[in-house]
Amino acid sequence: MKVKQLSVLKFLKKRNLPILFFAIPGIFILFTYFTGYFTEVTTKISRWPVTLANFAIILGVFTLIRYHATAISRKREEWIYSAITLISLFITFGSSLIYQPGFDWITTNIIQIGSIAIVAFVGFYNYTLFYRAARARTFEVTLLIVCCIFVMFWMAPIGAAIHPALPVIGKWINDVPNGGAMRGILIVIAVGMIGLFIRAMLGYEKSYLGGE
Repeated sequence: MKVKQLSVLKFLKKRNLPILFFAIPGIFILFTYFTGYFTEVTTKISRWPVTLANFAIILGVFTLIRYHATAISRKREEWIYSAITLISLFITFGSSLIYQPGFDWITTNIIQIGSIAIVAFVGFYNYTLFYRAARARTFEVTLLIVCCIFVMFWMAPIGAAIHPALPVIGKWINDVPNGGAMRGILIVIAVGMIGLFIRAMLGYEKSYLGGE
């Protein structure tokens, strides 16, 4: 009995059990995808990530509250932003449960507008960063800058106002050269993901378990 218990503990310490939990559902899903068998089992297995994601969201909310509450209680630097974060969290969550029109107003007039403002800020920051960092020292960099300019003229309304050909050229660059390159990159990523999945099922890839 002791030998069996030691072998079981040794089995668990080697992280074989988490690998089995990963490999067995993966094999079922892969087998069902190519054969059509065990669809009910695969459907139930596919629901597990949704349930786990809900627990992850709950854990993330409690971690957020704990972190900012600690920052407020210890009066850390810029703790006022932690207070604003917690107040916003409680107001938004409370309105979603008690007063749905208030939650809709917060989503439409605060969250969406704030998200648009952040995206615009990041976009202008990236443009200035690109302008400062990119220097036409080689032919490749010069070609990159020219293509970026044409694509920006295609996406911005000012391009058509300057000349009708600018949006046409920018759209062609985005659809043809960029589209072909992106398809090649996606194919390479897909092949790499298949290889990574096979390695994980066989137990050679252990990075998702915290290993190297």
